[in-house]
Amino acid sequence: LTEDVPAPLRLALREIRGPVAQALDARAAQVVSGPAAFAADSGLPVREGGRYVVVPLSVRDLPVGILFVETPDGVADDKQSLALLTSVGHQAALALWSTRMCVERAQRSAILELSLIHISERATSTTPSRSACSGPCVPWRAA
Repeated sequence: LTEDVPAPLRLALREIRGPVAQALDARAAQVVSGPAAFAADSGLPVREGGRYVVVPLSVRDLPVGILFVETPDGVADDKQSLALLTSVGHQAALALWSTRMCVERAQRSAILELSLIHISERATSTTPSRSACSGPCVPWRAA
């Protein structure tokens, strides 16, 4: 299943002047035009003449990613379109955060289960058998 999911694009935010860093810092969507504006955020798939909206994805003031949308001219120029993209960004951030928490919980659970199996195997392998007793083995009885 994981082979079908592409790895997330990781950006090196070298300069606070880049639109991605500005959107994350301001916690607000940014409308940006052209690849020259993204020079600080190299690695983004931008093309000449393109208009983009960068929406920061955060939960509890912790950044979890960005929503990077190429828009046709005229779209995202009004507050309603920007509010819609911001709302989609909030929902995406919650979904990413929730998924991350579920994965981490499953990993912790698997580690705990493996630890318990290991402890159980060690405990049962070190239990003395009847033949290991030197002399008469008397079963323990509760008083």
